[in-house]
Amino acid sequence: MNRDEVERLIKLADGAGLIDIEGDSLKILFDPSEVTIPLGFKPPSDIFLKRDHVGELIEKIARARDLETTELVAEMNALIQDGFDGNLRVEAAVVLLARKYTVPFEDSLNELKKSLAAK
Repeated sequence: MNRDEVERLIKLADGAGLIDIEGDSLKILFDPSEVTIPLGFKPPSDIFLKRDHVGELIEKIARARDLETTELVAEMNALIQDGFDGNLRVEAAVVLLARKYTVPFEDSLNELKKSLAAK
């Protein structure tokens, strides 16, 4: 791995709660003896792709209620701007839409909360 990949991997591990960064030191937050790593293992390059949990939930709502994602995004933006004067984050707005359309969102909730905390 090159230096940039290592730095991104450290940020991902920190965001996932696997490590704690203390100054220039990293502290693992799990028992490494419980992990088996095959000889020559290298993380796949797609590990660095950031998931869009808001977009995934919008797509889930759209599929469940047979709506266009563009309609939902427009509704979400109107909710943020008109309903909350721009003082609502997209993560919260998409949860409100999921509740409105009675689409389960609990499986996305932790990641959406992490996304809020990271900003």
